[in-house]
Amino acid sequence: MAGADPHEPPSDPAVLPPHEYSLEGRLIADAGGRLGRLSFPTPLATDSVPYGGRPACHSCGPCNEHLCPTGARADARSPFIHAPLPPGALTVALGSKAVRIDLGNVSRADSVEWLNTVTRQRSRVRARCVVIAGNAIQSAALLLRSAQHAAPNGIGNGTDMVGSGISFKISGYVSGSTTLDRVPTQSVGGPFSTVAISDHYLDDEAPSGLGGLIYEASPTERAVRDGKIALRLHFLAADQPMRSNAVRLANSRDRLGLPKIILEYWTHPLDKRRLGYLSRLASDLLVEAGVKKFDYQDSNYQFGSGHLHGGCRSGIDPKESVTDRWGRVHDIDNLYVAAAASSLIPAASTRPSPFRRTRCGSLGG
Repeated sequence: MAGADPHEPPSDPAVLPPHEYSLEGRLIADAGGRLGRLSFPTPLATDSVPYGGRPACHSCGPCNEHLCPTGARADARSPFIHAPLPPGALTVALGSKAVRIDLGNVSRADSVEWLNTVTRQRSRVRARCVVIAGNAIQSAALLLRSAQHAAPNGIGNGTDMVGSGISFKISGYVSGSTTLDRVPTQSVGGPFSTVAISDHYLDDEAPSGLGGLIYEASPTERAVRDGKIALRLHFLAADQPMRSNAVRLANSRDRLGLPKIILEYWTHPLDKRRLGYLSRLASDLLVEAGVKKFDYQDSNYQFGSGHLHGGCRSGIDPKESVTDRWGRVHDIDNLYVAAAASSLIPAASTRPSPFRRTRCGSLGG
């Protein structure tokens, strides 16, 4: 719903109406309203009404990490499978993995070597243009695996920037039960999240003035028991990119014969304080909703979250970045990095950049 999120930039109206608040979402939104928070419907890639040949969500349960049984939720596969493309315009190589990019000369990528993960057979495809979109970790790993005479440390890695600046989604959960005034007659269910709060995304009281997002993250079990219902909130923020947090290749190899990947990651102390601040705000929401006893759950984001970004930093200076502002690898005319791996870092910022060399801990991956 356009304009509901106070921090949403100007945009066209949404194609579909927002989802109705779940019972849990309504309790959270009402509590937020009493605290002066501007709750709004969580933006979801799930049909709220029938659209484009797909049904509306049946509210059959939290499906954020599961295949939607009805097809109401959008995914990365359907648009390509059902799009009216000319014959031969798209080939999807199932069970394949790109393992290396070869340069035809110092400034052009010539071919990509890929591995059939079932038969272990390797093949090569020539390309006029190569776009890497293998998420933050795998995109960096592919460039590092592509070491060759013209790029002895990996493509785009002349200044040891490939893999540096990997960032996670620092987060946690707080949950508890609240007593209902009356037992609902309708079924209890709905999407994983129906209400969100971004009031504290920019917050002068937050450490550094930058907070994060709080939203409903309802558990799988939603039954009302003894007149009580469980509420759960997810609080999260993007952590600071630090050069010492990085994707590296190990000396040992995996089952496919490729170098294993090491994630070097350490949460910045300021980010830990920001997460603690968001945790207290989420707890305040539950208190207002009637929760008496809390349970905190660690999301274990430090082992790699689902919202990775960085590793192929975009910028103007090739010494401090991997790609230019368009995602093209510096000095390689036809090689691009897409998606969250190539995160654009502004040349000037109102906040000091933590992108500097620091000591860090190492988590094997």
